[in-house]
Amino acid sequence: MSPLKLSPPRWRILRLLGTNHASATRAGLRATYIRDLCAATPADLAALADLGYLTGRLHGTSDAPGAEIVLAIAADRNLRIHSTPAGKSTAAILEAAYRALNHLHVYGAYGGALPVAVLHHDAGVGLDTLTQLQRHGHVNTTPGGFLSWRSGGHTHLYGPPFNAGPYDSDPCATCGTPPTIGARIWADGYRDAYCDRCARHHAGSSPTSLVTLTRLGTGYVGRPTPQELS
Repeated sequence: MSPLKLSPPRWRILRLLGTNHASATRAGLRATYIRDLCAATPADLAALADLGYLTGRLHGTSDAPGAEIVLAIAADRNLRIHSTPAGKSTAAILEAAYRALNHLHVYGAYGGALPVAVLHHDAGVGLDTLTQLQRHGHVNTTPGGFLSWRSGGHTHLYGPPFNAGPYDSDPCATCGTPPTIGARIWADGYRDAYCDRCARHHAGSSPTSLVTLTRLGTGYVGRPTPQELS
């Protein structure tokens, strides 16, 4: 099963263990701490142990960590959770996916939308991550050429461009040049128009397809951990 199909609380658990990988590997993290911080249940811990992502042991014992103890007593307050190698590698996958979703949520215009080039540059998200997120319904992709840049504290989305007609006479908002018939114009939702040269200069990237956060994807970007707030 793809880790991207895990529920939001299970994403948060694995990402938390990945952030605290030293403690999660050696001493372990308290199960109650993990559940409270990640809005998770004992069943979430048990499910991840069953998948081989984490193990557990009782605090104060010398027993080696094992998945079976999590399955048996996932609600015990003395349980300490440890990350497995598979859990750590999965946490890295989920961290990249979360970074993409959160960047769309925070900076995306008009409901969480950004051009692929912007998301790749600003959030460091690879195309493979975006492909997996789309495959599992966290984002949608709209083909075409789109640009965006931040102005006045807001992200403005431009595209697809259109060719000026005889009545498209508004000058470029940057250089003030009126468009000639057939010239390429970029406009946002408020119809603020820019010539092709100025739009590309402001965006600092080439036009790319548009990525939009879905309702499912929105459910994965709430309740940050203290590490994310610091």
